[in-house]
Amino acid sequence: MPEIHYAEGVAVAISRVDVYREGLEFTVSTFSKEYLGRGPLSSIVRPFGPVADLPEKPGGGLLVMVEFPDGTEVSNRSSRPPRPEKESVLMVESGGEGGASSFHQRYWVSPIPSSGEIRIKFEWVKYGLSGQVVALSARELLGSAESSIQLWQSNP
Repeated sequence: MPEIHYAEGVAVAISRVDVYREGLEFTVSTFSKEYLGRGPLSSIVRPFGPVADLPEKPGGGLLVMVEFPDGTEVSNRSSRPPRPEKESVLMVESGGEGGASSFHQRYWVSPIPSSGEIRIKFEWVKYGLSGQVVALSARELLGSAESSIQLWQSNP
């Protein structure tokens, strides 16, 4: 059962985590009590929506940040696509769906650390949501990754 964080008519949860040998994909599900206006909730949750709704703007959209055990942080605030050839830790928006009062956004994170916890943090200043954290055990994630089945050989 997901851990749900809520404040002032909005709720946010990690509703799904899929683990692979190369990394993990998690889904952030966001719900609103009321229609948020100006189109679907996705424009407020997703970082590449209207400028007024960008997470880094005061009162902007939902900030999703992932912190690794070594202190490295990645987030949905990036205004450019990640560059795997130059970055050791990646967080990539990998698709989503929803409408005016709910949205489900998937993120790919790589790699899975060898120990400690991956901490997923939420902040949505406009709705008073701040300091919310979901911790995922690297040991449990790696255990799941090791039991995965490789269907094809990786490309060099």
